[in-house]
Amino acid sequence: MITPVAVGATVSPNVIAGSLAGHHKFVWFHFGQASRAAAWVRGHRSGFGPGSPKATAQRREAALTGSGPLRTIGRAGSLSTRATAFVFSMTCTISADPFTCRRFGSYPGAMAGGVESLGERLGKLRRRRGLTQDQLALASGVGVATIRKIERDAQATARLATLHRLARVLDVPTTALLAAPKVQPAAAADDSGLRSIRQALQPIRSLNGFSFAEDATSIPTIVGLRESLRAANGVYQGDDYDLVLRLVPGLLSEARVLVRETDHDDHLAAVSGLAQVYQLAGGVLTQLRHTDLAASALDEAIRLADSADDRMTAASAVVSQCWVLLRQQRLDEAEQLAVATADLIEPSFRTATRTHLATWGWLALRASAAAVRNNRPAEAEELIRAAQAAAARIGADFIDYHEYWSSFGPVTVAYKHVENKVIEDDPHGALALAALIPPDPSVQPTSNNLNRHLLDVAWAQVQLRHYSEGTSILLGIQRRAPEWLRYQRFAKDTAKRIVHRHKRSLPPELATLADALGIDV
Repeated sequence: MITPVAVGATVSPNVIAGSLAGHHKFVWFHFGQASRAAAWVRGHRSGFGPGSPKATAQRREAALTGSGPLRTIGRAGSLSTRATAFVFSMTCTISADPFTCRRFGSYPGAMAGGVESLGERLGKLRRRRGLTQDQLALASGVGVATIRKIERDAQATARLATLHRLARVLDVPTTALLAAPKVQPAAAADDSGLRSIRQALQPIRSLNGFSFAEDATSIPTIVGLRESLRAANGVYQGDDYDLVLRLVPGLLSEARVLVRETDHDDHLAAVSGLAQVYQLAGGVLTQLRHTDLAASALDEAIRLADSADDRMTAASAVVSQCWVLLRQQRLDEAEQLAVATADLIEPSFRTATRTHLATWGWLALRASAAAVRNNRPAEAEELIRAAQAAAARIGADFIDYHEYWSSFGPVTVAYKHVENKVIEDDPHGALALAALIPPDPSVQPTSNNLNRHLLDVAWAQVQLRHYSEGTSILLGIQRRAPEWLRYQRFAKDTAKRIVHRHKRSLPPELATLADALGIDV
């Protein structure tokens, strides 16, 4: 998070600013081959282009120094842990207008007198724009009663979609309204399974490093660990999260023994395998919304993979870490982390492997997801185009449960493009993009990606009052992936609109859906 600055101060934004006659011109950063030409043209008009020698030197220096809470991949296997490593170090002078700073996610006085409440921030920004509460409600589509409750602190929090609508009218990033992120309440999960994975991830230690964690009784093999990982990830992709919670502790124990008992090349392979187990743990914990524990597991995955000089596994774990940051509403950090890591592993489109292109493409998707949620649709669209370039080079979606942890290709990117339109509150645009995705039985995206896409389409149908179509999609997801669906708050919000339309009685299938999602009828 960039610290708010006073008039005339110097800042280091992740969007490069060039000054012209007292006004600031914002240009996009360097993000690989797919956007290099456009970035070069726009950047060099102001003389501060991301392709200039000074920009390149500053960017590299920022990515390799310092300390802080986030972790990305360092050069030659080293680690950079400075939050500012994800900020491209360009300087500019801020004018007195706080909205000049809106691209930086902060504004003068934002922290004056301590942390402001959501209501105080909203009221201050609304008055600065010269809007009444009624006018803001009309322009944003948010109920005036909701705005009044927020501003008088009768409602301390609001859904991200609500804040996004308000921020769009106020012409600020969504993060300008967000307080320090609260820990999301965890969805229900099997208590014993969660306790077991917590004990495995955070073993009790005594003096001299003695650990009470249980080790495997026999020494596993690299081949055996890889096969176990592949099988466990298949269970994860099949949405059986309770079973994954039970599998991870044993996998961690086996991998730790393998790391301790091997040397040379086998040792590096074992360390990389242990990193992948931590990534699997982080993925399932993120699905279950235990984001703090997930973040800890993924940080360890990045550290281990980087120490084994396995940059693709490390970068893949960064993709998962960005997902955690999105869940925690740490949008600036998610975008900065994804972009910095993408720059560090930038592939050659002519010679890169599918795994390399897919990892880079997913970093672009994560950065795009953060940007669109932070009321920066133009930047989000450019990042989507970068992901499209990587997907086009691959040619078709693929899944590899060992080398990579999800599917990637043109269809997956198209799904995420639709999701961006949903975040922008554009149901017409979402359905138009969804209609362009060709049905292809040979393409088998992961359950999570496919069902999230269908959920986006259901939302768009419901927004346009096509309730029958939206209901049909939701019921289809419930039949195919009931375990996945029950953890999706977006599904609950969408289904509520359908359920509450029925004044008398619900059809049996819809009543079952309401029960599964915990909707009061």
